[in-house]
Amino acid sequence: MRCIFCKCNSTSSTSREHIIPESFGNKEHLLPPGVVCDRCNNYIARKVEKPLLDSPHFKEQRFNMSVPSKRNKIPTIRGIHLESRTLIELMKRPDEDEIAIGAALGQDESRWIQTLTGQRNGTLIIPVASPPNDYTISRFIAKVGLESLAFHCIQVEGKLDEVVDKPELDELRSYVRIGTPGKVWPYSCRSIYPPNFLFTERMSEK
Repeated sequence: MRCIFCKCNSTSSTSREHIIPESFGNKEHLLPPGVVCDRCNNYIARKVEKPLLDSPHFKEQRFNMSVPSKRNKIPTIRGIHLESRTLIELMKRPDEDEIAIGAALGQDESRWIQTLTGQRNGTLIIPVASPPNDYTISRFIAKVGLESLAFHCIQVEGKLDEVVDKPELDELRSYVRIGTPGKVWPYSCRSIYPPNFLFTERMSEK
């Protein structure tokens, strides 16, 4: 078996590749060991997926939809308590609907508490984060596209080798596993479904 990105022998690889990262809630759509070699798997996790997962926009989306990380933690988001001028953090726990609010690390917690107890009303300002830069999203989409193609070719004998050997895909695989700073593959971005829309396997069969 050869890796779909670097084309090297990946027979001894042991890691399974999540087409959509597990920290985005995906636990079902995976590629078996060897389709993406351990080296490329590690690189993609650090250089392609992590910048997206760590961006304020996607942390905000994961917080709003209560999507935990692989360590079962939901990202926190930050805002400002206007009256005390305190940087605050909003926190959630998996499987709980409540939101906990507290002073962010390094803030004057006593001032925050004193202001809360001394006033009946207050204002929290939670900034809305913009999506990360086009380069980050473009590389991620390229990664998902090539892995989705491999996912559909696994069951057909010889088709995965065809994906690896296809010269027309070389520029795409290089864009993912090496990157080309400053070059953004064009993509279209628009909302089709609401953020909390739930997809099911039965829907894909229609």
